[in-house]
Amino acid sequence: MLRLIWIVFCLLLSALMPLAECPAEAVADEAAAEGRLLRKSIVVPVDDWVPYRFVSDGTMSGVDFDLWAELGERLSFEVEFQHTPWNRSLAQMRQGRGDAMSGLARTSEQEKYIYYVEPPYSSCSTVFYTKKGNGAQIKAYSDLMGKQVGFVLGSAYYPLFDSDGSLNKIGVATEEQLLKMMLAGRVDVMIGTDCQVDYELIKQGFSKELEKTAFNPGNRVDLYLGISRFSKMYRAIPTFENVMREMQADGTLQRINDKYFLKVEVDNNREVIE
Repeated sequence: MLRLIWIVFCLLLSALMPLAECPAEAVADEAAAEGRLLRKSIVVPVDDWVPYRFVSDGTMSGVDFDLWAELGERLSFEVEFQHTPWNRSLAQMRQGRGDAMSGLARTSEQEKYIYYVEPPYSSCSTVFYTKKGNGAQIKAYSDLMGKQVGFVLGSAYYPLFDSDGSLNKIGVATEEQLLKMMLAGRVDVMIGTDCQVDYELIKQGFSKELEKTAFNPGNRVDLYLGISRFSKMYRAIPTFENVMREMQADGTLQRINDKYFLKVEVDNNREVIE
């Protein structure tokens, strides 16, 4: 009788054991799946946007590329960069053909298909530029009325400007086009982010031809990595955010920014990039 009871007990125990182990196995499978995602090659569309992204003759460098290299090393994945205009890059994210992007300013429209990875890795300010000697004419936002204002399609500057349909806005594909139009007098004013446009003006030798307007929105534009909500990488967002916080805490984000940002010396009206 005792032997029969023991056999029944053993059978019941063996039947229950797999059920008890299921949660642990599910967790292990989920971790393994996430690991496989992070080891794959992800698609990141990029454009030329110095000093964050230098793309020329097949070479790529800048803040964003160093950031992706660091993330790839810490999370064991490779990045396939695809050189495309900014607006087309956003379309790839919207269609799920791009996994991630960098240099993104947060907007409610983009948030429908892009998740912004916290924390931001850099920040700039929005500014307006015009031909040298004309900056004082734009003293307030209302002074932009009646002017042709150039901007880059798909960019987020600040809410008032982004949503204003009353201004005569001229949209172009790249900052390089915008600068050329500004210098050629095809637009009266252009909008941009100081950390990028100031660099470009000095690097290209245009700082004597253009100037900032007296009006300054005084806002801060945080720049984020973004992951497409239609990408398989979307499941790995918590891991990305943990590593980004580690990089912020250990000074890596600051070090990467400091490597590329302008150190401008003004000496007898001479501007130098170190």
